[in-house]
Amino acid sequence: MDNRSKLLMISEKIKQINDAVNKMESSIVFFSATHQELRLDIEREAAYYVNIDYFYGLFFERCDIYIDFIMQKIMLFNLEYEKTKSSISLIHDLRTYKSHTLDKMKLHDKDLIDRVEKWHFRLTGSKKISDENYLICSNQLINLAEEILDAMLSCIRRIETDERKEHMIREMLMAKDNYCPDFYIESQFNAVMTAVGLKADAHILTKKYGKQIRDKMKVFSSLPAEEHDKKIGLLIEQILFSNDINICPLGGERIMLEFGLVPGKELGEMKRKAIELSQEDPYRSEEQLLVLLRNWKRYRELIMGKSY
Repeated sequence: MDNRSKLLMISEKIKQINDAVNKMESSIVFFSATHQELRLDIEREAAYYVNIDYFYGLFFERCDIYIDFIMQKIMLFNLEYEKTKSSISLIHDLRTYKSHTLDKMKLHDKDLIDRVEKWHFRLTGSKKISDENYLICSNQLINLAEEILDAMLSCIRRIETDERKEHMIREMLMAKDNYCPDFYIESQFNAVMTAVGLKADAHILTKKYGKQIRDKMKVFSSLPAEEHDKKIGLLIEQILFSNDINICPLGGERIMLEFGLVPGKELGEMKRKAIELSQEDPYRSEEQLLVLLRNWKRYRELIMGKSY
């Protein structure tokens, strides 16, 4: 079977997984719907990158509710767990490599770049993909996705005949009922920040802490919905007040103007103290910080007996 035919089979495998899961429990949709479409002109650069986005969405967005569950069961049934995990991770790396600005000076970014470029080199003999090699990389990308879907479908078939089937269905229902999608976590961040008078970008906070919140909330999966929501609110309050998300409103230029300073060590020490004072109480305004900074400066001069 050529890889264009394999691409057409991808949609069929997705449907088979959804149908099999839905037959076991009608309220569960394993892969959610999408507007994205696979491109069949896989020899083209644009098609290669569009298909990376498609497969990233398939495994990291459309089945994000159940991905932990299915991977655990793939391991349980000895269905090429390590290979499947590696393939999913590679698709994540390929999408990050494509879509984000990476800094080789940062260890995490460098490691990701190295993984992707080693994959390129293994397939094409070069770390960068040339025009004539997009077909090779597209073919391998399709193979990765097919292997993942085959492992998932085999796992679902095993669940269908397993004596623990009902228990596993309950696990999936609990995952569905207690899942906290990003839009919900973002709304909770906004609600909590409004209640406590903090200002920050809820979308960025959700991207940074969303997985942490979901992981911690698994402990409370059996709680009624109202109690579950209350726990999320408390967790978000804890995150907001135990992490340094506040930005000191008193800038270096204002400090120079108010204290007659020039760029240098003294300005740096004053700014460092302003940040410290802001971290002590994230509600402090620029003017309040100036008052506290003046008092601190006078105290230092008194104690040290010299201008600071």
